Amino acid sequence: MSLLHLAALAGVLGASTYLIMLGGLALSGSARVASFLMGFASSPALHYLELAIRMLVGGSLVTYASFTCHAWVFRGAGWIVIGTTVVLLCVPWQLHRRFAQWSVPQALQYRSLIGLCSVLGGLAALLSVACGAIDSGT
Repeated sequence: MSLLHLAALAGVLGASTYLIMLGGLALSGSARVASFLMGFASSPALHYLELAIRMLVGGSLVTYASFTCHAWVFRGAGWIVIGTTVVLLCVPWQLHRRFAQWSVPQALQYRSLIGLCSVLGGLAALLSVACGAIDSGT
């Protein structure tokens, strides 16, 4: 496996861990999840940091997809993340902030569902990576 694929694996594992932790936090009922999500796009630096991380995660999903059991899901999710990131790059950070201020409180009404889907998505990604490793004999 090349260094690029190892870096992509690290990105996939990091994103999976993030989803599981975010889901756990949401399911715990902690108010921290709201303040954490509201922190995105609260400044130009955080806006661009979020976009850089999104681009790395999207690229990791696309790059590592062929090593997983469900390559088309990884590839599709990666391209969706990359595409939405490109759109956000074209949007002034203030508009991104206003959208987050409007949408996050509405989304948090479904905190339990978001938490459950986040945990399940992170676990599914980890299982697909493990399945791919078993199938390839690594």
